[in-house]
Amino acid sequence: MEGAITPKALLYTRFAREERKLPPLIEDARQNPLVKAETADGTVYVKDVAILTARQHMLVIPDQPSGVIMGSVQEVPLPLLGDTFQAAGDIAKYYESQPGIEQVDMMINFSTDPLKRIQTQPNLHVHILGYGPDDIQKPTNRREMRANPELRPQESEPLNSVIYDLLDQQVFPSVATDPAFKQLFERTTDEHGAITYRLIYGDATFSDSDFPRVMQEIHKRSQEVYNQLASVYFEMDKDGRFVEEVDGRNKLLSQEKRINNVAIYISEHPSLSSTSQRWLQFLANHATDLETVIVSKEQAKGSELSPQERKHVINRFAAIKDLSYGLTFSGIKIDDKYDWRMGYDPIVFSTRGTLAASRGIPKAGIMDSTMIYDPQTLEIVKASERKLGEYLVEKGKQDSSLPYQPGPQLYSESINPG
Repeated sequence: MEGAITPKALLYTRFAREERKLPPLIEDARQNPLVKAETADGTVYVKDVAILTARQHMLVIPDQPSGVIMGSVQEVPLPLLGDTFQAAGDIAKYYESQPGIEQVDMMINFSTDPLKRIQTQPNLHVHILGYGPDDIQKPTNRREMRANPELRPQESEPLNSVIYDLLDQQVFPSVATDPAFKQLFERTTDEHGAITYRLIYGDATFSDSDFPRVMQEIHKRSQEVYNQLASVYFEMDKDGRFVEEVDGRNKLLSQEKRINNVAIYISEHPSLSSTSQRWLQFLANHATDLETVIVSKEQAKGSELSPQERKHVINRFAAIKDLSYGLTFSGIKIDDKYDWRMGYDPIVFSTRGTLAASRGIPKAGIMDSTMIYDPQTLEIVKASERKLGEYLVEKGKQDSSLPYQPGPQLYSESINPG
């Protein structure tokens, strides 16, 4: 029924920590981390987030000695990527031990598209969240999601069938040829029908020496599969790079070429479901460039679209440029123990990102940065972050963990908690 509550779908509203203008994330991390761990391979920063999804919510940001921005797991040197996941795993374990926490998520968004609202920071960063009963409370329904311009793109991904087939038939079988993948992951069922893998060793997986390489292999193979299919629709130059239009979007091939290319692609991939085949054929016949869509909207309006209206059109109708995905490791509390699962969801039209990839309780979010925690709640959040920072620093002293050192944020807040 249209207005029925979607089973277990919960809505959260993100809260700003405080009103402040921040520099780019990597600069803020370098200048004002909670703690940091420096090794010969680079530095891993742990810091707070400007807009909280949950009261227990931190970021881990890798930084190599050269200072060059690293946008994906593929670009981070393996030792530094291992340190990054080690730090994220240390935080996840800490959140697991906190009273009231019901689920822990470790999240990565990846997208290079500057226009779609998927990732706002150009450098790789990992979100770690511990969800308690006060973080996500309100059930939402499909009618409410469809009526809200911000929630509507999160409701569903039109190409779910195609994405499922590509992951199931081309990405994960290829990655599984690496023995480490089979040692770390096993396929499991998911009540929502999404491809899900269980972490055999739970949160210990994040410190496994093979884990970073497997993550890079998933990214690499996904990029290969994406490029192959995207070349069916978009023009490529002699060097195998996509040709861009004036507005920076990839240049569409003619309808005739797309239809012919799709027929060939389907013949070469006969295991694609009939639903996926129909979607590919539909796009071959009906895909159009973004500027044509905008001109059509302006003609209907009788005037030019405002910048905000143009952004809305882009987010609603444009395909995301290049490979884009949400990768989330969800620690789901079952009988006081955490069962960890991996959700890996590429996206093409929606803006769901890591929310869609989260396993356990499905989530939809309103990103309202004007909502600010009251001073009392904010102090509780800051005190919790200080305890986490102190825990990591002590952990760095007591075992073979990363050599965590206190950063300016931990020091200043400890001295002046107000």
